[in-house]
Amino acid sequence: MALDEALLELQSQGLSVPTLRTYGWEPPCLSLGYFQSARGDVDLEACRQRGVDLVRRPTGGRAVLHHRELTYALTAPADHPLVSGGIKESYAKISQGLLLGLARLGVAARAERRGKAGAWTGACFEVASDYELVAGGKKVVGSAQLRRRGMLLQHGSLLLDFDADALLELLELPSGMERGRVAAYLRGRVASLKELLGREVGLAEAAQALRAGFQAAWGVELAPGELTAAERAMAARLEAKYRSEAWNLRQ
Repeated sequence: MALDEALLELQSQGLSVPTLRTYGWEPPCLSLGYFQSARGDVDLEACRQRGVDLVRRPTGGRAVLHHRELTYALTAPADHPLVSGGIKESYAKISQGLLLGLARLGVAARAERRGKAGAWTGACFEVASDYELVAGGKKVVGSAQLRRRGMLLQHGSLLLDFDADALLELLELPSGMERGRVAAYLRGRVASLKELLGREVGLAEAAQALRAGFQAAWGVELAPGELTAAERAMAARLEAKYRSEAWNLRQ
């Protein structure tokens, strides 16, 4: 999270370039949306007992369990032609790359176009909002966007596999709500690549497909790159924030 924010800040200063990152997490981590409250949504003791890290994203949305999933992070000027427009318009442009990436894996997905529905839990994948991706009637990619100083950061999560019970063990549910019922509900609304394709998909394969999808959708060639000294230095400074309870547990 510190690195993604560093890329955003340095691009606003003209010291970095538009960047697409894809990565996995070790150890597993529960990330919260920027506006989400940890207390009331998250069972902090369960996270500690299960060795699951907790971090608050700079982007919005609900909780995502980063385990057997691929995260993408796209940073660019908000007026860049490939992502320009209002939030829904830029979501739609970014979704085209995701759609073609999924197609390369053999997943026939579509961009959902509906307003946000009510939710039972604090889980991100429970509902699909405009231009998030759905396959077989289930949400397969969840995304959230931040705009700051004329820049855009969009985070998204592609599930390689999905364990509703493992996710719910980390969340607080409203009083009287049965976990088994909620788990069944989530399994009916969330899709993973393993479920859709009937096989295991690794991080490298999924990342390569997404990169190819963006290149095809946008008619560009993504150049592999290494982090600069400035990017690493700013990420190191920001890391303390993302490790602090003041940030992660704030109301």
